[in-house]
Amino acid sequence: MPVVPRQTVAVIDVGSNSIRLLVARALSYLAFEVIDEARYDARLGAGRPAAT
Repeated sequence: MPVVPRQTVAVIDVGSNSIRLLVARALSYLAFEVIDEARYDARLGAGRPAAT
């Protein structure tokens, strides 16, 4: 999806150990200004055996 300048976007990254949220404003088609970001320890993979 193309982003236009001054548009606000959010990205959520869900991993096995953490969840991250990034909110940014597009300055141009290739540059962003981070407005806010957060990281939460989810430990979704806790207790699972390691992959071999």
